[in-house]
Amino acid sequence: MDPLQTLGLPGTVTLSEARRAYRAYVRAFHPDTGSGDAASLAAVKAAYREIERKLRAEAAKPAPALHIDVYA
Repeated sequence: MDPLQTLGLPGTVTLSEARRAYRAYVRAFHPDTGSGDAASLAAVKAAYREIERKLRAEAAKPAPALHIDVYA
């Protein structure tokens, strides 16, 4: 399943938005709460890890070098 869909997030998401959604789902599915569901919690954790890894990798990419031809 798509990790963005698991957390109910749009295709263009920031890390802070993903973190906010993750924390809301963790509060909802945590086993210590009355409606705790360990399987759903594991799916949410895996989805967040994948989204976080992807967003951090994109942020770590170097910016493309701008070439300015001053002699043109």
